[in-house]
Amino acid sequence: LVLLGDDDAEDGAADDGLVVGWGLGKVARDCDARVEDGFQAVDGAWPMAEAMASADGAGAEDTGSEDDSFGDEDTSGFAETSDAVPELQASQEDRRKSDEDMVRKASSRRAELDLNKGRAQEELHAALRRAPGERSDDDIDIIFERALSGAQDMFLQGLPETVRRLICQRLALEERLTNDIVIDFGEIGDKLYLIISGRVRVDIPHGPMGIGGALAGDLVPLVWLDPGRVFGERALFTEDCKRNARVTATEPS
Repeated sequence: LVLLGDDDAEDGAADDGLVVGWGLGKVARDCDARVEDGFQAVDGAWPMAEAMASADGAGAEDTGSEDDSFGDEDTSGFAETSDAVPELQASQEDRRKSDEDMVRKASSRRAELDLNKGRAQEELHAALRRAPGERSDDDIDIIFERALSGAQDMFLQGLPETVRRLICQRLALEERLTNDIVIDFGEIGDKLYLIISGRVRVDIPHGPMGIGGALAGDLVPLVWLDPGRVFGERALFTEDCKRNARVTATEPS
């Protein structure tokens, strides 16, 4: 409407209604021409549109074939995956058998080591049960290698080898049950002990009490000793040769 008012102002018309009417008529004529031109343009475009439609149809067919081929590829892909399932299961089964074989070999090796350890322990016990005068050189070697060499004691390890072999000649086997008292506080000591199996607990007096002045209830645990440890040697070097602790087996030893 604003443009129509501008066109009317150029013609000098005074009647607003005439201006609007003339303007509408002019717009109608212009629209008719443009519409006619548009139809002509559209008519000329129909062959192109048909060609495009034909091309679209062909494209749709191609797309359909591609979709079909894609579906075929998917199907083959699923088929390949399905074929791979037995191979995967076979691989897992092989891995499981390999793991079981490793566990079986480890168990067998452990059993073999335990058996060898048991045999070595039996040989050591047999050598220690023989009277000192009846022990052979092999017995001394067994005691030295399997008992004294593994002793975790600075006193024994600091002795010359010849002296340690003499000790092997004098060692005897003592076996104690759980809660057996091996040595008691205040008693006279004439030997030391080397643990080859089991475990013991060392109890000492609680408070500054002299030897002979402590009762059983006054003793408290100090330490637990395992195989390779030595105890009872101090009484061999003191003037009164009395034990300053109680040692109790906490398991068969």
